[in-house]
Amino acid sequence: LTGMSASIARATTMFTAIAISILVNRKSGTINALFISAFLLLLIHPLYLFDIGFQLSYLAVFSIVYFNPIFDKLWRPKNKIIRYLFKIFTVSISAQIGILPLSLYYFHQFPALFFISGLVVLPVLGILLLLGFFVILLAYFDILPNVIATLYSFLIEQLNQFILFISKQEDFIFKQLYFSFLMLISTYVIIIVFYRLIKLYSYKRLALFLISILSFQLVLFYEKYFRESKKEFIVFNHSKNTIIGIRNGKNFVINHSPDTLLKNTFLNEYLIGTGVSINKTKKKIKNYYTFNKHKILVIDSLSIYKMDALKPDILVLRNSPKINLERVIKIVKPQSVVVDASNYTSYTKYYKQKSAEMNTKFYNTKQNGAFILKR
Repeated sequence: LTGMSASIARATTMFTAIAISILVNRKSGTINALFISAFLLLLIHPLYLFDIGFQLSYLAVFSIVYFNPIFDKLWRPKNKIIRYLFKIFTVSISAQIGILPLSLYYFHQFPALFFISGLVVLPVLGILLLLGFFVILLAYFDILPNVIATLYSFLIEQLNQFILFISKQEDFIFKQLYFSFLMLISTYVIIIVFYRLIKLYSYKRLALFLISILSFQLVLFYEKYFRESKKEFIVFNHSKNTIIGIRNGKNFVINHSPDTLLKNTFLNEYLIGTGVSINKTKKKIKNYYTFNKHKILVIDSLSIYKMDALKPDILVLRNSPKINLERVIKIVKPQSVVVDASNYTSYTKYYKQKSAEMNTKFYNTKQNGAFILKR
């Protein structure tokens, strides 16, 4: 139903902790149950800590538990329908407070229709959970009526169709939002300090809140300066093609072959993660580049080179050039040999072998990812 094993594990262990506490006549708050379930899951499977579903699931529940009671006190409408809608709204907002920073950090996008989806999903999900319990129970004793089974399947199908419909509303999804790790940490500091402030107001907590806001602004200034001053030369790992990117601050120029079918989706992960903007002027791959005192020679299967005159620091081999690499290394004495994904596997093995024999650093983008020079 949820599609995330970490979320299911969290819900199951949390429910078990509460059920056991009821059986032994002990009061167990939701927070205690959350901590117990998290401890047990991490004890059994420590790598859950790095699971995105695990992180989002616990942050959402923690945020609802802490913030929703505060929002409930803001307004208590007398009308039952309005009260119900307001309850769903506060639950959705509470969950978003906890997961929004992490969602921006991982996915770099924000869904604006989260309240509308919650308005439908939350009540229907409650019905499905209750009905699902009876379906399992009746199916176990082999007395499940076809009408109930059909109704249950229909509800699940309609819920999935609704979620699919919401996910396709691209106009209501804010995409390509840059959000760094420093911004993530500073945002959660603001949330924690803000919660403490509204729980118990004091001048000291107000000062801490203002300091956290100021710290976030300083992070924004630092990120802006860092992005605008950074320079990179990148040989990307792109199957059967050579793509070279040159970053100068927030600008990014792509160098690629004329016959390469370059899609923006290929570079989106890099561009969004670094906060740079792509230069629409795409250039052909040159045979020679200079970057931060590095001389870079790009060798392909077509060009003719004067090796002794160039003396490059880095050799980039593309499109499986038929060269005597041992002789080339002896002549130019490069610091590194870089092989991208446009080369045949057999040629790559040959280049690696000869580089090792000549004690020259070898870099394969298929194994190590993009080759990046920084300044």
